[in-house]
Amino acid sequence: GTKILYQNNAGEGGSDIWIMDSDGSNKQAIAITPYFEGGIDWKVTPNEGSILFSSNESGNEDIWSMNMVGSNKNQLTADSYPEHQPRWSPDGNKIVFVSCAVCKQFIIND
Repeated sequence: GTKILYQNNAGEGGSDIWIMDSDGSNKQAIAITPYFEGGIDWKVTPNEGSILFSSNESGNEDIWSMNMVGSNKNQLTADSYPEHQPRWSPDGNKIVFVSCAVCKQFIIND
């Protein structure tokens, strides 16, 4: 079935990442933390999927990835400027995001 990935701001002061069926049933938390997590995007592969999101878990808003069950969390950027709105390229091999360092978009090769 079709799934919907969404951000829920009803958590412990942060915003969390959830997934549910397209009919609104089977709501499941993927990431519940006290940190901001948002700007989510995902790609689905034959065996699993990957979620991109921005989070201030490291002290600054950076780009992160994790799998569809919330494990294998990886920080992809780490600098003093906020980065947000990550998106997969149409072929799923690159990531584009906004950096407030120079207010430009950047691409990460997968």
